[in-house]
Formats: sequence, structure tokens, C-alpha cells
Amino acid sequence: MKIFFRLGSERPQMFLPIANNPPKNIDYILPKKQFEKSLLGKVLKKSLWTFYTKVRPPAIYVDDQNSDAIFSTGGIMILNQKPWLTNVEGVGSFANHNPRQLLFSWYRKAVEKILYAENCKKILPFTHAAEKSILKFFPKLKEKSEVCYLPVESQKFRRKKSNKTRLLF
Repeated sequence: MKIFFRLGSERPQMFLPIANNPPKNIDYILPKKQFEKSLLGKVLKKSLWTFYTKVRPPAIYVDDQNSDAIFSTGGIMILNQKPWLTNVEGVGSFANHNPRQLLFSWYRKAVEKILYAENCKKILPFTHAAEKSILKFFPKLKEKSEVCYLPVESQKFRRKKSNKTRLLF
């Protein structure tokens, strides 16, 4: 199965352990490297995105590159007519990290329409607390929600021989 792995532009290094170690029988299609924008371009893009997500939920169409499904990071919802899943830090991810937006019924209904759609297959909160926050606003997502901790690549440490006692905090 081919899955398009949509990395966000803010913290892609956080998701590289997932991208570099796909499950068995899964091939990730990583996005093509985008050109570097100037500082002004980055600020303008971020300002436009912030304005956009005040009036619409953070949902986008992506070039899925003929994949079978789409994996999105950071709670960005997908509008393509393909199966998709996303991981989230909490309910605020569905409102560009501004959970007060979800207090507006029109905004919450727009998010619900996307999340309750048949194409949304899984919501993967990072923690059980994040899952609770999501289910508080969207109780019908119980079947689609599954806690999935971020993997961390282990680092090898060499023990230095010493007669001193060391305490690690």
C-alpha cells in the first residue's frame, strides 16, 4: 500500500522517525522538496494561513502522487476524495492551535463535516489527554480515534569509566 506522507513545514524533523520507518507492507511517498522561500515569503504565507484558519478550518487539498491514502501531520485535515488520517497534539490542532475557534458553532460544524466524512479514517492523538480533549468537542470520533505516541530514535551512549558517583536528573 502506498501512503502519501504530508509533512508540515513547521516541524518536519519531529515526524522523520515515522517517515523513515514505515510499517510492513507500507510504502511512504514523501513530498517533493519545496524551494526555499525568502523571510518575507515565509512571513506572508504564515500570515495568510493564520487569517485563513480564523474563518475556515485548517484543511487543504494535496497532490497525493497516485497514493492509496494520505497521512497528514499536525492536525491538517485533507479535502481530497481519498482515505486519509492525521495525528494531532490536541483539539486545538483542528483550529490552527486556537481552540477558542471551536467555541463558534459554525466553525465546529465545518470541522465536524470534515472529520465525520467517510474519507477520514483515523485521528491519531499523541496522548490520552489529547484524545480526551478531542472527544470532549467531537464525541462521535471515538471509533476513529486511537492514541499513537511519536517514536523517538534511540541514541547510543558510551559509558565512561569513573570512580565518581554521578546523578542524572
